[in-house]
Amino acid sequence: MSDQNLTHINFCAINRFSSSYNALNTMRRKNEFCDIQFAVGGIKISAHKAILSSHSNYFNDMFIGNFKDSKLLDIKNVEITPRSFELLIDFLYTSQITINHYNVQELLIASRFLMLNDVEKECLKYLEQNIDIGNFMTVKRIADMNEIKDLHELFLSYVLKNYNNVVKSNTFLSFSFELMMELIQSDDLHAEEEEAYESIMMWLKYDLNERLKCLPELFKSIRLSLMSIDYLNDIVQEEELIRSDITSMNYLCSAYKVVHQQEKSLVNVLTSTFNVTHRKFSKKLQSNPETEKSVENYDEDIEEQEKSGQSDDEECEDTEDDGNDIFDWDKAKDDLEQLKLRFEEEL
Repeated sequence: MSDQNLTHINFCAINRFSSSYNALNTMRRKNEFCDIQFAVGGIKISAHKAILSSHSNYFNDMFIGNFKDSKLLDIKNVEITPRSFELLIDFLYTSQITINHYNVQELLIASRFLMLNDVEKECLKYLEQNIDIGNFMTVKRIADMNEIKDLHELFLSYVLKNYNNVVKSNTFLSFSFELMMELIQSDDLHAEEEEAYESIMMWLKYDLNERLKCLPELFKSIRLSLMSIDYLNDIVQEEELIRSDITSMNYLCSAYKVVHQQEKSLVNVLTSTFNVTHRKFSKKLQSNPETEKSVENYDEDIEEQEKSGQSDDEECEDTEDDGNDIFDWDKAKDDLEQLKLRFEEEL
């Protein structure tokens, strides 16, 4: 051949790469040329250190550290099952794994333990696509037990978007106070304010002796100023638990400061945003110069009132609107006065 014909070619046999790993996995299953064994739940699983180290920092650190000369290692994490460990070892050889309803929980826990981030990510993706009313508490339990922030956020997102269905479930009444606060205070809660109020009252009354102390904080988190005057008058004000709590009555009085102006502003816009929850709608109103002031969070007003030392009676008097207010102010002030007298007598 002449110099003019000299050249070179790059040849890559891709099939050899996959077939070699398949061959190595077959050897592993037959315990051929293996230099490490793992004892998982009484089951021994063989492998090759070089393969595991090349795919996992967890195994690489293990084999170059204190266990470099070990031939048998006992995996003592009780949450790592033989099945999940075997599936993940197979994955390191074949790059293939099947995630389903039966193994997703154990694969998620094992992949986190073995620092296999790609498998962990796929497990979270599977849970996100399959979370429903029947398993959302299982998702929470896995998140809490293993401190998985992404999974906790997935649980919260599901509950917030499906709040009305969750409230009807058997597990809702077992929610913790901290979780209730996290849900009720969220801007992403897909529920009308009346529905949020009714849900906290149902939760409180389920175990009233233990939960009554939670009433002021939960009630304060309800955006009362987004309710209709009729609902505040007919439902909220008539609730005995509210009438018996001076702090909650004070929040109720404060809410009336903005209800009238806000309700008038909402009338003109509701026809085009009827499918938006109050919480979402309130964000839009806050960007409207004409209504921004009237939809301030009444919690801020309460805090300013407490700093200035304004009394409960003064608060109710300040919220009167020249006799045009529909709210029964005399009744509210009488309730507050009776509460004060009762508390003084008890002291």
